[in-house]
Amino acid sequence: MPSTDSFQQEAGCFNLMLRKQKGIVTKREMSSKKDHEAPKPVPGPGPAYVTEISRESSESRRNVNLKPENLESWKHIKRKGCLYVEAESIISHEYKLDLPCATNVWITVHPHRENTDDPVDITLVDVDRGTSIQFKDNRDGEKYCLRCDLRAGSYRLLPFTTGCRLRKRESQPEQEVPLVDISPSGEIELSRPFRDTLTDIFEILDLDGNGLLSREEFNLFQLRSGREVDDEAWQFVEENFEMKKGELTKKGFTFLNLMDARGSEGNTKELWVTPSSMGYNKALRQDEACPFVIDIYAERCEPKMVMGGLLGNIEDAMCKLVSSKGAPQPLTSKGGKDVVLYTYRTGSRIITAVENKVHALLTIICEYPEI
Repeated sequence: MPSTDSFQQEAGCFNLMLRKQKGIVTKREMSSKKDHEAPKPVPGPGPAYVTEISRESSESRRNVNLKPENLESWKHIKRKGCLYVEAESIISHEYKLDLPCATNVWITVHPHRENTDDPVDITLVDVDRGTSIQFKDNRDGEKYCLRCDLRAGSYRLLPFTTGCRLRKRESQPEQEVPLVDISPSGEIELSRPFRDTLTDIFEILDLDGNGLLSREEFNLFQLRSGREVDDEAWQFVEENFEMKKGELTKKGFTFLNLMDARGSEGNTKELWVTPSSMGYNKALRQDEACPFVIDIYAERCEPKMVMGGLLGNIEDAMCKLVSSKGAPQPLTSKGGKDVVLYTYRTGSRIITAVENKVHALLTIICEYPEI
């Protein structure tokens, strides 16, 4: 039986995303803008563009047969990042990929924690051109994969998830994990579960994977809790906590949190800011964030990838993608063809964007079959 969804939509564009998981269709609504221009590849020298070469059937796509046999000889770069649930939307780290020459590339992205029962689905989108580096159903274990040809140039990459599996929690666990213990000598110490969580957080924040936190990486962490690291704050970190090559060590990061605990005399209200800002609930389970890893291999040149901060317009990028690739279907309303439906299908998801050209609040009823 088809299911029906009714909602109100103001002028603009939104995404309704459906994904089948264990026989249940889940959905996510988002509001965003509309881009009318579909990107077109330009032959010969010109701007960078994406050519998708994976066009097998759904069955063959699940068997990753596009992986280069000589991958160990290709140039490789790895970066980490994280998707965060922020209010009713999802934000993510964004990246700039530079390729000095045209080359064949092999790209994978996967959740940082592997072997999970229900991994988060992740795609990369080139938000500048509205094109997508789309992973479809190409899978290598939990990795979403793509092999394609890219021209020389810069690509602004934005990790994206539908929000079917990564979404706002409905409630906190009944039992709260203690963050501090009292030693036999009466000193405040971090509890073992909290120390383990801080180790995980450090690994997530270490975006370049060098085992240290640079000022930029530490600042992105502080921004998650509403604080920015100015020169004075970073100087305090340098003078009081273990550093190596001008960057904060894991031991220094843990000791910083211990000093916070002792400075607050064991009051854990302030201590909860750190795990909460990283998507952890009161049981120290990370249910409102998804750390991920991106690997890019280039056959002919050395790829460079720079992290560009946290970006909150994932929904804008997806509206551009869907409206450029989806077939427009005008819907009739009182004013005529002023509501346009765009639907983009892959082997694993259906994404629909609705453009509302009416400067008024509309009520739209959607029916969709089980997929």
